[in-house]
Amino acid sequence: MDVYVLTAPNTPIASYNLSGLEDDVRLSQLLCNVLVGHLMHAETLPPHLLPWEMPIVLFAGQMRTHPYAITGLFGHVKKICGTNTIVIPYGRDINGAPITDPVVVQPPVPPPIPAVPTEGAPPAAGPVAGNGLDPNAALIQGVLTAIQAMTQMNLEQNTRNASMTQQQSALQAASTRANQSQLWHLTNHLGNLGHEVGRAIASHPTRHNHTIQATLSQPNIAPGQSKDSRTLGSLTHTVPVGLSVPSFNYGPYVQAFQPQPNDKHTRRIDEATHQIVQRYLPASVKTRYDAAHSSGTILPVNDFIDGFKYAVETSAGHGHEIYRAYYWHFSLGTGFITASGFLLQPNIQEREFGRHAPSLTSLDPTSVRLFYLNLCRVAHEYGIYVPAYEEYRPEVTFSAIKCSDTPTARVPKFCESKVPQWAAIIHHHLKRDKIIPSTHPQANEIKHNPNGYEALMLLMYPYHPQFTGNGILIPPHPQQG
Repeated sequence: MDVYVLTAPNTPIASYNLSGLEDDVRLSQLLCNVLVGHLMHAETLPPHLLPWEMPIVLFAGQMRTHPYAITGLFGHVKKICGTNTIVIPYGRDINGAPITDPVVVQPPVPPPIPAVPTEGAPPAAGPVAGNGLDPNAALIQGVLTAIQAMTQMNLEQNTRNASMTQQQSALQAASTRANQSQLWHLTNHLGNLGHEVGRAIASHPTRHNHTIQATLSQPNIAPGQSKDSRTLGSLTHTVPVGLSVPSFNYGPYVQAFQPQPNDKHTRRIDEATHQIVQRYLPASVKTRYDAAHSSGTILPVNDFIDGFKYAVETSAGHGHEIYRAYYWHFSLGTGFITASGFLLQPNIQEREFGRHAPSLTSLDPTSVRLFYLNLCRVAHEYGIYVPAYEEYRPEVTFSAIKCSDTPTARVPKFCESKVPQWAAIIHHHLKRDKIIPSTHPQANEIKHNPNGYEALMLLMYPYHPQFTGNGILIPPHPQQG
């Protein structure tokens, strides 16, 4: 195969403007001079004409291709010299086996038609002048000729089908490799983007929180809500408003996720995309939130008893730190993060809770703890408050859930109307058959106590570490008498 390059830029591709490339020192120097000429021409071009391309022309001689050759590829092409010697073989297939020529199936050759002898003459061994063709033999030969043509046509059709299948497989494989390459590049770009965003956020000190707050986007703005960063309760602020600010109107914010007219779908908070939950939770809240959503993470009990420590706004640009057993941000509507670390959805879904709530199968302490953690997770997922497992202590009773803006309150004050419904739903689940084993010492009291939170206390105290004399569920070592 001969290779030619254009000797000078901006010249037509013709034989007198092309220089052949061979394995020769003089031609190597010529190619260097050609490249230098093209580079010098490229330096004189304006930016919109760059990059400059130097054409390379290929003049290939006759090559023998495999019947399954793919147009544009050299995987099924071999070169044979004048002495019928293979200089370049076909190569190897995808399995590594050498590619060979397919077996040529020769169609049957019809025999010659014998002549019909004249009357009284003996049969001749071959055609005799003056004798007529045998019509039966001519018919047989016609059939054989037709079979030969059909066989040849089928062979060619099979060859074309095999070549087409091979080309489609190669194109599909190339497309798959291209998609994988694009996905790999996209993954790298996204990883780099996340790294750069993380570095940009980390480079902003705490005193410049207003620059980050301005990046918050709230597409759905209800009447009465504000995006003006200069006002209290602006949806661009990451710091929540305190629940006891007299001049602040909480109404438009707590109505954010409430049911709408002609909308049968229950509105929920998407934790995966909510910006406050994903990016701007206070440190104490985020630690508890991450622990609740990762298995095997256990925090000290005092973290649950002391509550969250975070800052709230009391006026535009001013605020203070508070301790609460819950975390509420005005972008969550009536939803909030409880002491368990789970996000309580703003709307109650009793039917879904009953469908997904767990049942207790064993009364050993480990099973009781796993049952309660699963119950707490499912309850929060469907808008029902359940205390954290670590909050159970002998001196604390849950016969009444306190709703206010104080350190001892379990939930915000706008949940007062929901507490009786929560208690009834929990009781309805615990009294169902096969939810609590009948061998539980308080099984009868649990089923007949209408306050679901008191029923949970009855369920927990025989198997909870806080209710044992030595603080752990291991009996003391027997004393020597």
